[in-house]
Amino acid sequence: MALALGYDGVSWLRAERANASIREGHALSVGTRTSPEVLFAQAYALGMSGQQQRALTLYRELTADTRNADALRAAALYNIGNLHLRQALVARADGAEGQAMALFELAKQSYRDTLSIDPKDWDAKYNLERVLRLAPEAEEQELGEGPQVTRRRMPVIKRDVPLGPP
Repeated sequence: MALALGYDGVSWLRAERANASIREGHALSVGTRTSPEVLFAQAYALGMSGQQQRALTLYRELTADTRNADALRAAALYNIGNLHLRQALVARADGAEGQAMALFELAKQSYRDTLSIDPKDWDAKYNLERVLRLAPEAEEQELGEGPQVTRRRMPVIKRDVPLGPP
């Protein structure tokens, strides 16, 4: 019983130190002996405090480590997309359209990567659709602006089977 109590005490102490470092804004890295969840929390706190580059670095470290659970990797990719989307909206508001378009593309790719891990992630689907409305794909723009594409109808091959309702 004493051994289990000691283990819980050490685990609590580690968690308290990790929480303190997150509150103070000290950057952790994957090499530090912390759990991936603590790194995720640190990246989230950094992103919310306006330190997007540091947050992106931690999120990318989490996604690169294949030992992490798919749910954690998908959440990190989703948050990367959110950071890129916020940066793109700020860049567009500042008049830097080229930079905004590049950031929109990064956000799209991050949301697509999230959906490749978890196809049922409705938040990623919604944000991907939002980004596609803000910055449509190049193919969609070309089709919308140019002449309408006409498709040649293929001849119907009839056999001895009736085509239509019985």
